Amino acid sequence: MNNMIGQTHKKIIVVLIFFNLSACSVVGGLWYERIDQLIANQFLEYANFTNSQEDYVREATLEFKYWNIKNELPKYKKLLSRFRFLDSTTTVMTLMIFTNKASCLATTVGISLFLR
Repeated sequence: MNNMIGQTHKKIIVVLIFFNLSACSVVGGLWYERIDQLIANQFLEYANFTNSQEDYVREATLEFKYWNIKNELPKYKKLLSRFRFLDSTTTVMTLMIFTNKASCLATTVGISLFLR
């Protein structure tokens, strides 16, 4: 009887984790799909812009989004795929290297946004 209850709890937990991960994927996809609009809106809140300046900001953030998709997301994918191979033999130094690479990628994206 206790074994059945334990198995039921495990199944419920697995289902909840599945739905939670699915929700993260959907929300993340929607957020990233609109990232150019979010960045432009944040930028446009800081001052009064002419219509042509607003158009330029929106165009620049859209270009940044596509640049990021083409150039940076493959790097993140490669870095994340390396995490599959981490196990109990992974050293602290290896984790520090991964953390440093992730930090460098994030900095590159942030700097390139302002240099474009």
